Amino acid sequence: MLSVTAYEEPRFSILSYVISESGSGECFIVDPHPGLLKALDGGLKIKAVIAGEPTTAAASIRR
Repeated sequence: MLSVTAYEEPRFSILSYVISESGSGECFIVDPHPGLLKALDGGLKIKAVIAGEPTTAAASIRR
């Protein structure tokens, strides 16, 4: 089952969507602004999709 979480990054006023699959430990963040990923810090490894290009980045996600 997929769950979608929407949150706002206050430093950029960007609404982002975090899509995670239950039990898989994988999270996907979809955002057109690569700067958002650079601004996030922490240690959660996520698979990122930016403009259709899959990448891997470390980011912290508020739950």
